[in-house]
Amino acid sequence: MSDYKTPDELEQWIGIKKATLANWRYRGVGPEFIKVGGRRVLYSTETVEEWLKANTRTMTGSAA
Repeated sequence: MSDYKTPDELEQWIGIKKATLANWRYRGVGPEFIKVGGRRVLYSTETVEEWLKANTRTMTGSAA
C-alpha cells in the first residue's frame, strides 16, 4: 500500500511550491494525483517517485 501526501506535504518533501503543483494539475502535467471528495488532493509517494525518476536528466536543452 502506498503512502499519500497532501500538496503541503509534497511541497516540503520535494520542494515544489503547492501553487506550482496546482498549476500543473490544471495543465495536466506533473505527477499524477488523486482527488478525494471533490476537493482534497493527494499524491501517492510511489507515483511521485516514479515521476521524479522519469524526469531525471543528465543534461539541459532540447537534446535532453
